[in-house]
Amino acid sequence: MSGTSETAKQGNHGERLSVFEKVGYGLGDTASNLFWKTFEFFSSTSTRMFLV
Repeated sequence: MSGTSETAKQGNHGERLSVFEKVGYGLGDTASNLFWKTFEFFSSTSTRMFLV
């Protein structure tokens, strides 16, 4: 193996995310979770109605 470190292989050159970017990623994750939880809720309630 060559003498490169694991972080150099991954392309991490010391760039950090700004607070604005971190908040943006957090809001995107929240929106995605709310979107999929809606389908999860309705699929579980519709399944219960057919089983009764």
